[in-house]
Amino acid sequence: MDLIKFSSALKRKQKVSECVKALKEKLSEVPDLHTFRQSDELCEIICCVVEELLSKKAKKYKIDKKQVVFEVYQELFASAPLTMEEKEVLSKRIEFLHEKGLIIAVPLIKWVSKGFLNWLKKKLL
Repeated sequence: MDLIKFSSALKRKQKVSECVKALKEKLSEVPDLHTFRQSDELCEIICCVVEELLSKKAKKYKIDKKQVVFEVYQELFASAPLTMEEKEVLSKRIEFLHEKGLIIAVPLIKWVSKGFLNWLKKKLL
């Protein structure tokens, strides 16, 4: 399978799918997640993770990160899809978070140190 190289459109879909899948797996661990559907905190978490996972790839593959956030919400709340009103509210919330500088990628040093500490804990325990 290493011989297969995806084109930019397929690569874009693959990157978005990986991001949505990772977020869905992690957030599905939260009990009563449906109660946080309109939560600003959930929106901020999703936006920051999407920014972290796709920040470098978004320009190269022309990925619309706002659309990825919508896809994450669709996957998380598949039983009750987003309405147009909810999409507008979510879009305004994302724009507000972006304007206030609350959507940021984690600095590389913090990410590396966290990974190293987790690895060290596994080795020692």
